[in-house]
Amino acid sequence: MCYNKKMNLKIYEKRMKIISREKEVLWRENKYEVMSHSENHYKYIKKSLQAITLAKLREVIEEAKETEKTTGSVTNAYQHMWGYFKKTGYRRRKK
Repeated sequence: MCYNKKMNLKIYEKRMKIISREKEVLWRENKYEVMSHSENHYKYIKKSLQAITLAKLREVIEEAKETEKTTGSVTNAYQHMWGYFKKTGYRRRKK
């Protein structure tokens, strides 16, 4: 493999890592809000996060936010958030 191709490959890999990191951050910042709007969108994103593009992820998140919240979906999201904090709080107290 020539030097130019190796450099292009390294640049491509670096870009993919940055995009992957951006997707992870975007998802981390929006997942409970998506869950509070639409469980179907949440499941779709969770299942296909690695395969979809950053633009598609943004699109699906916005589409989910346009879905009207229900009492059940909001309760479900709150229960998931409580489960997260319950675990982290328990670990701190245990030490």
